[in-house]
Amino acid sequence: MIVTDDMVQTAFDVLDQTRGPAAAAAKEKRQAENAVKSTRGRLYLGFVGTVSERNAKAECHPDMREATDRDAEAHGLAALFANKRSDAMAMIDAWRTESANYRGMARVG
Repeated sequence: MIVTDDMVQTAFDVLDQTRGPAAAAAKEKRQAENAVKSTRGRLYLGFVGTVSERNAKAECHPDMREATDRDAEAHGLAALFANKRSDAMAMIDAWRTESANYRGMARVG
C-alpha cells in the first residue's frame, strides 16, 4: 500500500478533531457504568426477599433498563471514536513504515 501525504494529513486531522469528543465519550462511558452500578445497588436495597429475588427484581426494574440502555449507547459511542482513532493511527504507522523502508532503500542503493 502506498500511503500518500494527503492520507496521512487526513489521519492527523481525524486524531486532532476527535480528541475532545473521544474524551467526552470515554467520560460518558465511565459515568454510565457507574450509573448502572448505583442503580442496581439502590434497587437491590429497596427490595425484600432472597438474594436471587432481589437481584431479579432489580435487573427487571425500568430504572435498571434505562441505566443499561444508556450504558450500551455510551459504550457504542466510545467504541466508534476508538475505532476511528485506531484507523488513523494505523494509517500513520503504515506511512512511517513506508518512509523508513524508502530511507533504507536509499542507503543501500
